[in-house]
Amino acid sequence: APPAAAPAPAAAAAATGDRGGDAEPAPPAATTDAPGATADTDEPVQTKEQLAAALAAELTAVDNDSIAKKLSKLQATRRDLTSALKWADEEPDKRMKALKPADRLQLATQLVELAAQQETVADQQHALVEKLGVAEGTDEEIEAAFAKDTTAQAQRAKLEADYASFDAKAEKVLDRLSKPMFFDSPAYTAQQEQAYASLVAKGKKQFADGQTANEIGDKFTLATVFMTVSLFFLGLSPIMRRYPMKATFLAMGTVVATGSAIFMFMHPLA
Repeated sequence: APPAAAPAPAAAAAATGDRGGDAEPAPPAATTDAPGATADTDEPVQTKEQLAAALAAELTAVDNDSIAKKLSKLQATRRDLTSALKWADEEPDKRMKALKPADRLQLATQLVELAAQQETVADQQHALVEKLGVAEGTDEEIEAAFAKDTTAQAQRAKLEADYASFDAKAEKVLDRLSKPMFFDSPAYTAQQEQAYASLVAKGKKQFADGQTANEIGDKFTLATVFMTVSLFFLGLSPIMRRYPMKATFLAMGTVVATGSAIFMFMHPLA
């Protein structure tokens, strides 16, 4: 008999409604009826997706572009999620219907043969352990026995490789019955990794720019400190009675102020 179709994921069943006899009825869809409308209204009932599309069309024209962009992203995310759940619910049935009964019988026959070959390999592995006299031993004793016998160790490695090859062949047969989930596909994984790498690169760039800005800010802070010191010297110069002291403070203030100005103009924010 042909194998039964693979069950849909639980998330898809919850989103689309289980088709089993014990499933609860889905809640009624929202409508755009005005307040006071009765159930006898002849206007067609709109689904949540139709209401969301109508709301997006109205809010797209608002003056605030950021709100419109966020709404568009939200709608796209909802559409992608709905499509993924629908795909997960319908894909197994489509794959099974695409295979003719003869093809399904052939796949089932291949799976049975592979299972029999794996069982034979498992019996050979058990016989090899019995040959070493450690069939009733612990895992440590079995490993120690194989470590002492290189020939048996090579035979076990070959049997394990055969068993793994049968597993791989069985996976290929099962892949013909149903495609992998969308989040298991290489394209989806590569897309997510690319988005992650882009965010990491953007974050590193912002961090480096922030460090550069902090360094420039620290240098400007140092320049303002020197400028304050120069103003202090220039302020003391007029109150000095002796001319040499006046000249000294005036010269010190001028030198410090000039150096601070040059230091500030050497940086981008000057």
